[in-house]
Amino acid sequence: MARLSARSFHRLAVFAVAGGLMAAGMAQAQPDMQQRMQREQQDAQMRMQRDQQRQQMDQQFRQQQMQLDQQREQMRMQRDQQRQQMDQQFRQQNMQLDQQARQMGNQPGGREQIERQREQIRQQRDQQAQQMDQQFRQQQDQLGQQRMQMQQQQQQQMQQFGQGWGR
Repeated sequence: MARLSARSFHRLAVFAVAGGLMAAGMAQAQPDMQQRMQREQQDAQMRMQRDQQRQQMDQQFRQQQMQLDQQREQMRMQRDQQRQQMDQQFRQQNMQLDQQARQMGNQPGGREQIERQREQIRQQRDQQAQQMDQQFRQQQDQLGQQRMQMQQQQQQQMQQFGQGWGR
């Protein structure tokens, strides 16, 4: 068997120690890498979950906004329809008064009576129109307040949401 010189033995010992240290380092590095990969996977999953929740919140907010817009449009259409019906009723009443005026002919006080009735009908129509407009404005104001509340609520939810995810 060949004898090792002291120098060779020293080199061999250094290589053995270095190899042992490398093996120990690899053994230590492997769990660290696994932990890092698990953390990255968890972070990615949490980001996906957060993004999905944010998308759901945004979609819900848009749906609520669309509902308010639809309500507003329905109210506007209803008001316009009521106004058309009122105008039609007013025209019919005026036509009846015109017919009555023709039938009364030159009777004393007949024309004045017809004009008083015409004025009463006009005043009623104007009063109803004002009430309708006022009611419509109140409804529109309520919808505007609901919209503002929804926007504030969404902002608060987004702030809480961001804080909940460590933003």
